[in-house]
Amino acid sequence: MRILITGSSGFIGSNLCKHLNNVLQIDSKEGSDIERSKNIIQEYDPEIVIHLASHSTVKQTDKNPVEASQNIVGNTLKLLQWTKPKQFIYSSSSMVYGNFTDGVTETTIPNPLNLYGLLKLTVENILKMSDINYTIIRPSAVYGIEDKKGRVIPSFIKNAQENIPLFVDGDNKADFTYVDDVVDAIKRIIGNTKTYKQIYNLTKGSAISLQYAANYIITKLQSSSKIYIRREKNFPLRGSLNCNKLQQHTGWKPDIYFEKGIDMICDYEQKKSSSTNTKV
Repeated sequence: MRILITGSSGFIGSNLCKHLNNVLQIDSKEGSDIERSKNIIQEYDPEIVIHLASHSTVKQTDKNPVEASQNIVGNTLKLLQWTKPKQFIYSSSSMVYGNFTDGVTETTIPNPLNLYGLLKLTVENILKMSDINYTIIRPSAVYGIEDKKGRVIPSFIKNAQENIPLFVDGDNKADFTYVDDVVDAIKRIIGNTKTYKQIYNLTKGSAISLQYAANYIITKLQSSSKIYIRREKNFPLRGSLNCNKLQQHTGWKPDIYFEKGIDMICDYEQKKSSSTNTKV
């Protein structure tokens, strides 16, 4: 089975590529398009397209709205024009919902509050209007070892290691989902006809407060950091997402609870830091 993965060097993409064979890996950096890869993609003629490439945060999208539009919407249109796969798997986002409370399902009417969520929803609608066998996933707060800098968990850990303040978005929560669980779900979706023309929440299904997350990390790292509340602009209030549909269609079940995931990341970072100091 010929599989094309865009965003292959991104956080989810790099982890997914470790578990798949016969994969064409295409990476589109922030703000760039995939035009330079057109001939390679067409010659490869993928049977499965897994489209992960995207501006990765709300802040990046707000900072570069034109580039973000090209990266999120424009590149998707090009892939749809260049390929005729049996299945097109698209990584959307829980940001399409806007504000939501615990237990939101895929039937909830989207109401994005920021450009990032709006662009993701635009791609979803493009796919639904096409005749392609799409599968749309809506991850939330994906985290894990070697996560990208600037995201919530890496920022909390970095600041705690340096004993500097952790800034928390008020009373907001996040449905943190460990990257290994996300990869397992995508593997189960690939080639699964039950998932054709379907949308799935892909999360742990149990949101926790960002204040709890910050406190847990501070305690784990024995840090003297303090927590300060700071409301994030254009960021919705969030709860947990209901993932029953994905579980029923694929048999998938998330395995890594939040505390275990944080313990693994902190232990990894501490070993890496110790190794670096030893070499010096």
